[in-house]
Amino acid sequence: MKKLFITTITMQPNSTPVYSTTEDATIKYNEPIYFPISAVLAENINADDNIKICSIKIKDSDNAESENIFNDNYNKLQNEINKIVALSGAKVTYTLIESNFIETKDVFGHQFMQLFDILENKEKIYADITFGAKPFVLIIMNILSFAEKFYNADIEKISYGKASYIKDANGKSRIDPNTTRVCDISALYYLNNITANMDADSGEEAKDLLSRFFGL
Repeated sequence: MKKLFITTITMQPNSTPVYSTTEDATIKYNEPIYFPISAVLAENINADDNIKICSIKIKDSDNAESENIFNDNYNKLQNEINKIVALSGAKVTYTLIESNFIETKDVFGHQFMQLFDILENKEKIYADITFGAKPFVLIIMNILSFAEKFYNADIEKISYGKASYIKDANGKSRIDPNTTRVCDISALYYLNNITANMDADSGEEAKDLLSRFFGL
């Protein structure tokens, strides 16, 4: 089965793996995980899958260390994904989308079209929006809509890695490992689709429809 995993890459040094798979994971991967998308992969991979990993690289010309930081983070991502894939017997290929850290219409268009080019018909798509420049959240959400509408894709999961910070004995902030988890935020994607296609005669009727969607 064709499965596409899309993830943004953190623009900051990522020195501590703080995420993990759940007990329901298909692959029992016991090492701590740097990238939430790796946990999602472990929970949704089978031996007969053709896995495509699409990573998004933001090039920051104002930060001389950005290239080294990216290379280190990307190597960590590939390393943990390769281990998971090896345990499953599936096949994996990597695609890298690069874009400048500039927020203009033409750059947004370039980012969107690069993502458009990786789509294939009837894929299962998983996306993670934990890291990277915030405009990519909107771009990814839009490309998922295009994939579902024009490529008959199934949008399986949109994830976000949660982590809370606490101060250690020296007063420095660090991630509290007891607070980390990979959250499923797919409901927000479907909410956007519902809002775009909603047919209601009034604001109150629309509010009632959304209330039922959330089970409130």
